[in-house]
Amino acid sequence: MNATLSERAIILAPRGRDADIAGAILREAAIDSVTALALPQLVKELHAGAAFALVTDDALAGADLRGIAGFLQAQGEWSDFPFILLTERGGSIERNPAAGRYLELLGNVTFLERPFHPTSLISAAKAALRGRRRQYDARTRLEEIREGAQQLRVALAAGKLGAWSFDLAAMRLDASKDCKAQYGLRAEDDFTYDDLIACVHPDDRELMKSEIRRSLATGADY
Repeated sequence: MNATLSERAIILAPRGRDADIAGAILREAAIDSVTALALPQLVKELHAGAAFALVTDDALAGADLRGIAGFLQAQGEWSDFPFILLTERGGSIERNPAAGRYLELLGNVTFLERPFHPTSLISAAKAALRGRRRQYDARTRLEEIREGAQQLRVALAAGKLGAWSFDLAAMRLDASKDCKAQYGLRAEDDFTYDDLIACVHPDDRELMKSEIRRSLATGADY
């Protein structure tokens, strides 16, 4: 995703000068923005990348919202795209019955009642931007984890080393076929925690078990 696009706001406010005013307020806060003239353009810009969207409720009323719904359903597991929704009656369901529908559709939405003070919009916009940046950080961490896991799988496969996992709650060891082969076992043979300990040189067994207990107790690396 383009870094510049990922930090911008998308504005959809087709009535009067709402879009111009909102854009000017965001510029004062050093937040770049682009104005969508209609809902299909908003969806297109969402797919291109953005930090958050600023939308007026009249732009959604009676509109075909399947495009927005599709974008939200297709977003990555790290993403919870933020919306700021400008409404005439606030975000309470008592005063604004449509608020519940918009909340269900958009998920991560902040309601801002019109007329609003510029500082209220800036505060909501900066909060949305901070939240989106945390999501980008989560995406980076997930990508690093997946890349590391893939490299590990390649290394294990190339070296025919296999892998094993340890269920801490049940104190049970699960080993792959290649891992068992390293210990002279067949794929169907059991390979338990006790079996692993028995494979360790007698001089080192107590130290190994002690280090395992320390890791379980403290959470420190083994």
